Amino acid sequence: MRLIALTGILMLVLLVIVATMSTKTIQVVGRVAVVKFVSGKAYVERFGLKGRKTPLKKGMLVKTFDVVHTEEDGRIILHWVDGFQIELKPNTTLRILRSSFDKGKKTTTSLFLLRSGEVLTRFERKLTPGSTFEIRTPIVVAAVRGTEFGMRIDNDGSVVVKVYSGVVVLNIASGGVRLEVEGGKMVHINSNGTYSISEIT
Repeated sequence: MRLIALTGILMLVLLVIVATMSTKTIQVVGRVAVVKFVSGKAYVERFGLKGRKTPLKKGMLVKTFDVVHTEEDGRIILHWVDGFQIELKPNTTLRILRSSFDKGKKTTTSLFLLRSGEVLTRFERKLTPGSTFEIRTPIVVAAVRGTEFGMRIDNDGSVVVKVYSGVVVLNIASGGVRLEVEGGKMVHINSNGTYSISEIT
């Protein structure tokens, strides 16, 4: 009798856990970006279809786990509905690690991995409190709340960040250095973690 009662309680607990997880899953929805502009050669590799390159055209959508590439003559602008866009310069590869919206908290999470090349990010308005926006590279992570900044990986593996307006927080992997960079400044981070700050010319 006790075994039956214990089994019933365990089943009830499992049902509550599953229901809670389902509710949270429903609350967090994926976001997509619209290709606002394309020139030259640019394409996307969809998640699960590695090696299959689909040429990008204006109006197409890209989403979480997609990898976007531009060739030496390529340039594209990706636009998200909540008011920010990322421009990919020539010879750039960017992976969308996560792009989601939490309905309950009213927050967004936007995580990107810049593998090579250069991007320029613009915000039409500040992110809502609790939201996250990061562009990652192997040596530094740039986090913002609403600003305009550029990020470039050079051939030697170093990274250049130019902040045109607002503030960008840089977390340098080597040494655990955290920098707050204001508009008008640029930072050059070497692959060994050393860095220098100067004015944008």
